[in-house]
Amino acid sequence: MTSPTRVWLLRLVKSPVMLPIPGISQVAHLDENLSAAIITLTDEEAAALESLA
Repeated sequence: MTSPTRVWLLRLVKSPVMLPIPGISQVAHLDENLSAAIITLTDEEAAALESLA
């Protein structure tokens, strides 16, 4: 499952070719980070996340 933090980090980059992957120590963490790349947010959801920053 992807955490809200990973989704927020992905929104910061806003690039279709770049995915931030913080230090990975376990394959399970890599899977979680990569799952953030397939999430699609509505404009309202993205604005709500960005307002928390």
